Amino acid sequence: IEQRKVDDLIVGAIIDWAEMVRVEGPRNQLIRSSKFRDKLIEGSIPSMSLLHKHEEPFLNWSVVNFKQLFSVPRSSIESMPAFESTPRLRLISPYKEHLAQSFARFFMRVGLPLPADDFREYAPG
Repeated sequence: IEQRKVDDLIVGAIIDWAEMVRVEGPRNQLIRSSKFRDKLIEGSIPSMSLLHKHEEPFLNWSVVNFKQLFSVPRSSIESMPAFESTPRLRLISPYKEHLAQSFARFFMRVGLPLPADDFREYAPG
């Protein structure tokens, strides 16, 4: 962004954890479980990445949802009041690399046309 080499940016939805539980919890009881939280911490939910809470400026425990990605013109982002405001939240290493790796794992997943369920019963001859 700073080097102005791209015209469009990919942005993702960041959802406050409490809001996610409030909205998605009634439809999906798994979200309310400690097992779901454990999977978020492990990074084993490919469509989501956990963001740590931060005090100043404030950010509650949140989740980046890679299923809600948008392509936005750089000029639109630069015209937003938050773009010039300080202090502004920024990921530092290794958190930004962790988020990038989570995005890459989600984006590069390949869906196979046939499941491999029969392998469970396979016994070499």
